[in-house]
Amino acid sequence: AQCGYCTPGFIMRACAFLQEHPHPNETEVRAALAGNICRCTGYVKPVAAVLRAAEMMHE
Repeated sequence: AQCGYCTPGFIMRACAFLQEHPHPNETEVRAALAGNICRCTGYVKPVAAVLRAAEMMHE
């Protein structure tokens, strides 16, 4: 189970990152989220969510 403690940090960083980088690749997203420490997710779902958000912003 995930605790959700890191989620607000991921959301804040993702919003700022996507404003600066509207068409990111996975490497860029991973680098942007690297400062947000999370022991639950392995960063897989947060990275996928940011990539999907970037796609949705341009639909």
